[in-house]
Amino acid sequence: MSSSAGENGRLRRSTTSCAAAAPFSCRMQEKVKEIVEEHFGREYELFTEFTGLISWTKGAKIGWHSDDNRPYLKQRHFSAVCYLNNYEEDFKGGLFHFEEGDPQTVVPSAGTVVIYTADEKNMHCVDEITDGERCTLALWFTLNKAHDEDEKLIQQLSALSSNFCGVMSDQILEQGGLTLGLPVSASSIMYNLNGSVQQDERSDEKSEVAEERPVDDLRLGRMARLGFTCSFSSNYSGDEQDRPVGILYRHEEVPCTFSNMMHALQVIQFHHFRRSIMKLKSSADAEETLAFSKIHDGTNRESLGKENSPLENTHGGTQARRTSEAHLDADIDVRSKRRLAMKTGREMQCVETEIFEVRDFIESWKEWKAYSSNLWDQVCNFLPTWKATRLLVNHT
Repeated sequence: MSSSAGENGRLRRSTTSCAAAAPFSCRMQEKVKEIVEEHFGREYELFTEFTGLISWTKGAKIGWHSDDNRPYLKQRHFSAVCYLNNYEEDFKGGLFHFEEGDPQTVVPSAGTVVIYTADEKNMHCVDEITDGERCTLALWFTLNKAHDEDEKLIQQLSALSSNFCGVMSDQILEQGGLTLGLPVSASSIMYNLNGSVQQDERSDEKSEVAEERPVDDLRLGRMARLGFTCSFSSNYSGDEQDRPVGILYRHEEVPCTFSNMMHALQVIQFHHFRRSIMKLKSSADAEETLAFSKIHDGTNRESLGKENSPLENTHGGTQARRTSEAHLDADIDVRSKRRLAMKTGREMQCVETEIFEVRDFIESWKEWKAYSSNLWDQVCNFLPTWKATRLLVNHT
């Protein structure tokens, strides 16, 4: 662990390990809060102000800033960044730098946590991601109970539970969370990109829809990067953040409705992840088949060679050997054609994975709804304890 002391010997920042808190859960959040309280001498004084699971993809970066650099962020007193994957191994670029003090540069490593005060004493930046995906869990802590994230979430979940706990599973499977209105969006300020999406934030093969107008919302930018856009209901009179949305893929309407933009983005990203896994599995299966074919080829050659050798010194041995060689040549020809077919099949498979299939997306949507249903059941089980303790703590 390394650290730096500030005024009057107060600890300003530290890097330490939080590997024992993985995998990500409410337990990790609580573990990080304990680390921050201990290092800054604030035992039992802090409240979690905001928790964000952040994906930094190619082109993402952030310049010099402090974490309380906006009027609406002044309640943030301490910051923590938990690294969930490794520099160079999972992504390139993305080094974390402090403007002054020690450590000046932090190399992301899974299980490492960087903690520091959220004010101008700890100005910092993050280098541009040049390849891969950098994953972090960012947490901000406050001394002001009025900004307690747990309390706000418990109030929201309590209001929902009075109507939906015990019966919501089937409704989630049927409607994908529309009745609940989950996930709840943060303030629109949190998604603002100040005008446009960076060129790197879009895919190399951009959709025509994404080009029609500048995108100033992170959620819409992420969708555009994957070829999707939102269609909004014109007769919705509620909060713009929570209005139901539909989606299109390169002008093709997808027959799904989502509770809000964040809900749509979650399903789109899950579909992208699911498709990637299926592609990797298909590729692995093809390689395994090819490897088996090579082993089988070697066995055939060896067995044919052994069958041929005794015939050389017998009457008619030459003819028998020629017949065997002919069979071997035919076998090789069949194998060559089979390999060509496999190669062509893999190439066609790669092409097909780039073609959007509505039915495939519907399957992803169904899987996501089942996952959401299971999560809601867990929320209903934990909620009585959360309401009693006023803390979102996983007690399993």
